Amino acid sequence: MLSTVDKAAGGAYDYVIIGGGTAGLVLASRLSEDATTSVLVLEAGPGHVNDKLTVMPGNFGRGFMNPQYDYSFMTVPQKHSDNTSFYWPRGKGLGGSSAMNFYVWNKPPAEDVDAIGELGNPGWNWDRFVEYSKKAETFHPPSKEVATARRFAYHLEDHGRHGPIETGYANGGSGWDLPLIDTLNAMKVKPAEAPFSGQVNGTFFCPSTISPITNERSSSVKYLKRVSDRKNITVLAQATVARILSAEAKDADDNIVATGVEFYYDGKKYSVEAKKEVLLCAGAIQSPQVLELSGIGDTAILSKIGVETKVHLPGVGTNVQEHLICGMSFELNDQDKYASRDPLSDPAVFEENLKLYSEGKGLLLLAPISFFMVPLDTITPAAASLIAAQEARFHAEVEAGRVSPGLQRQYEIQLRKLKAGAGSLELIGSPAFGSRPNPPEKGKKYATMHGGINHPWSRGTIHATSTDPFKHPEIDPHYFEEDIDLTTFLELIKFIRSTASQQPLKSCLGALSPPDTFSPQPNPRVHDVTFISPGKEVNPGPEVQSDEELKKWIKTTAGTTFHTAGSCSMLPREDNGVVDNRLKVYGTANIRVVDLSVLPLHIASHTQAWVYGLAEQAADIIKGVI
Repeated sequence: MLSTVDKAAGGAYDYVIIGGGTAGLVLASRLSEDATTSVLVLEAGPGHVNDKLTVMPGNFGRGFMNPQYDYSFMTVPQKHSDNTSFYWPRGKGLGGSSAMNFYVWNKPPAEDVDAIGELGNPGWNWDRFVEYSKKAETFHPPSKEVATARRFAYHLEDHGRHGPIETGYANGGSGWDLPLIDTLNAMKVKPAEAPFSGQVNGTFFCPSTISPITNERSSSVKYLKRVSDRKNITVLAQATVARILSAEAKDADDNIVATGVEFYYDGKKYSVEAKKEVLLCAGAIQSPQVLELSGIGDTAILSKIGVETKVHLPGVGTNVQEHLICGMSFELNDQDKYASRDPLSDPAVFEENLKLYSEGKGLLLLAPISFFMVPLDTITPAAASLIAAQEARFHAEVEAGRVSPGLQRQYEIQLRKLKAGAGSLELIGSPAFGSRPNPPEKGKKYATMHGGINHPWSRGTIHATSTDPFKHPEIDPHYFEEDIDLTTFLELIKFIRSTASQQPLKSCLGALSPPDTFSPQPNPRVHDVTFISPGKEVNPGPEVQSDEELKKWIKTTAGTTFHTAGSCSMLPREDNGVVDNRLKVYGTANIRVVDLSVLPLHIASHTQAWVYGLAEQAADIIKGVI
């Protein structure tokens, strides 16, 4: 399946794909369906094919900070987060982050996908997304008995049945997730009407990319395994791309023409020829870096690092948007009744579960399946005033000339969604300790409720700082630069605390100490009062009470969800776009970007299903099918 540098280097290929991650391997599989077409995939990380650390679900997180599996990016100190630098893990190796993410398979609301087309991208809409995301998926429905007992609501027509990525409800949940849903339903967060057909607001259980047949993670490597016998695919791991090569002369339309790719392998520089196209799939952090090292980007940025400008394209590395997430952890009341991944930190328990895993049982299959998208007005009575304040601020910024026309169009859509009650916030129930700064107690089990913002207003940048391709780019997400991101996050965290105070979830969490320090509010949405959570709240902890204390905790402990988007946005060029609606880089004849970096406006969803749909649609665009 994997080639050697001697066989790969110096060759000529119809398509050279930079990055063997979530999107890159989809393209390799689909473009090589034509036996006369040659495809080369250059992946900077190791192969990791059949590596237990990537295929065994219970190993989630064990590759973090390991240079063989994780790029371990860091942001620059964030001005609006007390100068905190944030760790951004990203998958390194074949499969990319699909080989190290948290397996979530869900879909965005239809309006979020249609907004991509509304921003000037004909052909990108909900119907197309449904078609292509289903092409990627093979859904394994649970038995009727399990579906009834666990309330797994689904419609087969919403899922694919023949794609390489296997999805299903591979584990039975944590045991406290049903009480969590019952509590939220009582708090006016109703079950989602159709979470896989475009209406996501509310509570629902989510399939995972864990195969119920093999009990293995289903990453984009599955695409490669399906076609491993094809002679027209070459895959070279450990190949770090230095730049895209282009001809001296431009074409008749004044576009530069890519002729190949230069890369490093084991410290030596090599090159390959691209006869048709170069397809950049390095992800939202490294795709803008590769473009800039190739002379495509803002001249002001390129001149600083000594790169000659081939195409002046100021949008490269801008419009960066990230889903922020923050966890509140509670000690579970009954340490035997509820399932948790926490015991796996004990080597003896891990070894015991390895045996159970071979039988399709145990904690190594446990993943979060509880996901809830909620509008602002569901979680706080202050929603109307917060939205009105943001609308006034937005109009004032526009009138002062501080918002570009392209960004103005994005903000108009975001404001419209806020006012219409879109699911701009997310709550996740996770069966493990997952919060900071206070550590867990050894030997205990925890429940974590994560809160996140789906439609951030802050916009960041990612830029190369050197011509050295091994040096990480400068990542500046501008966390909380727009105050609404922090104020809505604050309301969500207070809502999570309120949720923990209500039955039946309250009975699942650790006992009060002392037992009478909490009095439930008559309206659980009203939480602007001081209280101690009914459970043993580890983070942020009952001593963190005031809005300012909670804001400080959020600003310094929130983290990435692997969902960085927008750094090579699919937008009109005059709106600071980098690629057009056919994913071709402006000013080039034959370079496309196919990864999450092209998403111009973030979605209320985890992103791997969208990326698979993107890559499937891109393959048909490249082949001329659409």
